[in-house]
Amino acid sequence: MAAAAAATAGCAAGPDTACALVYYSPGLQVVLDGWPPAVDRAVEVECEGCDPAMIEGVGTLRAPLGVDGVAEIGLPLHAPEITVRVLEGDVVLSDMTAEPDYRSIDGDVECPGPSEALVVVPAP
Repeated sequence: MAAAAAATAGCAAGPDTACALVYYSPGLQVVLDGWPPAVDRAVEVECEGCDPAMIEGVGTLRAPLGVDGVAEIGLPLHAPEITVRVLEGDVVLSDMTAEPDYRSIDGDVECPGPSEALVVVPAP
């Protein structure tokens, strides 16, 4: 009986559907819209619980921007509100707050899989 409860603990559909007990770290894609190309840009994301080494508190994650103006960041949790900064070297070019809309990318309503969100940063 304990195995059945453990096998279905992650399901929204109830005991008739067995879902894997896996936590998927959400992905965040940050896209710069209308920005001129640059070589030394990065994105910082700050949020409550974003530091994987901390259970509570604010953490900051940093990722380089690709040549396409897109940064991919794996968040440790589904943060309801994040601060996104665009940096060139150590200079902050943009600082904005966003509420990511996480969407399942593999899974269904009964057994959700990994999720991702998109944040677009308009040019200053």
